[in-house]
Amino acid sequence: MRLFIIICTIFLYSCESSINKSVLEPLSTSEQRDILSNRPELKEYYPFIEKVRDSILVSDLDKEPFVNLSYEKVLDFMNRATDTSKFNLMSIRNEKIWIKNNAETVAKIDSIISYWEPFKGTNKAPEVIKTFWKYGKFDTDYRKAEIGRDLIDSNFRSKKEYCLGKVIKILSEYDSLSFDYILRNDDFFNGEPMRYVLDRNYKVGDTPVSVQLVF
Repeated sequence: MRLFIIICTIFLYSCESSINKSVLEPLSTSEQRDILSNRPELKEYYPFIEKVRDSILVSDLDKEPFVNLSYEKVLDFMNRATDTSKFNLMSIRNEKIWIKNNAETVAKIDSIISYWEPFKGTNKAPEVIKTFWKYGKFDTDYRKAEIGRDLIDSNFRSKKEYCLGKVIKILSEYDSLSFDYILRNDDFFNGEPMRYVLDRNYKVGDTPVSVQLVF
């Protein structure tokens, strides 16, 4: 009996010490097996952790913020984040707030698609689309475009919306335009990500996209 207790104690300690390791430290096969006995969700998330550690966190500077992030903390966070009984209710509530506060702005952004639609069939030249985004609210002159040979990256900022625009150079004739925008409210930039809801809109033509404007 005493031997059994000792063996169980050693086993539990081994599991605990492994799960408390930094995600920057790979787990051996035996360590993974030990953790899986109590935290089976590791099987789903460990490949992703490996990929991030080995291909994204390359330099010491990249790794520094994750030194004290343990496997246990990652698993606990993912369990909370995927708890639909709570998260779905929060998402529904935030979506209603977002629509109430931003419906008018979203409608104006959607009109950009209509603005660009004529270019799809009337402009067939290996050029660069140059887009200007003015600082200010969307109810000002919020869209201007011209065909030119210059490549420009521009920033747009209003009281509640922040956008980063990128323009991709066209190497051949384009057949269609694709628009992708994301709106984030001020809370996103103030470190309160749970209080914002992202709103996306895609417009893809019938033919392969060779030009994409990302906001």
